[in-house]
Amino acid sequence: MAKLDPAHGTFNPGAVLRGTLTALALTFVLSLAGGLVYFFTSLPEQTMPVLSAGIILLSAAAGAFVAARRAGGRGLNHGLAVGLATFILLWVAALLVSPASASPQGVLEKLSLAVLGGLLGGFAGVTFLP
Repeated sequence: MAKLDPAHGTFNPGAVLRGTLTALALTFVLSLAGGLVYFFTSLPEQTMPVLSAGIILLSAAAGAFVAARRAGGRGLNHGLAVGLATFILLWVAALLVSPASASPQGVLEKLSLAVLGGLLGGFAGVTFLP
């Protein structure tokens, strides 16, 4: 993958874009898998918020990991950018589908999860550089 950036101070928007797309794709795939699990099993719907939180956290972390590795440094900056971009795009999509369902508490929880996932993934991405 990417080697440590000699400048080590540059921000790589292309890496953030790649990480955000990774996070969104993973969110879609995991949400689809979760929907199938709920449809074909007797899992109670009360567990959906926990699954949703896990999907957002994991997706943002994976996207931030990709961005940090691709950038070769500045993992927290790239991870934070991926977490915020992922949250904003998911929030806009949720508002388009169901405008009344976005409560302030829910929005803040999802923002926190996306940012936390982004920071953790960005840290892991630069920690495990080759």
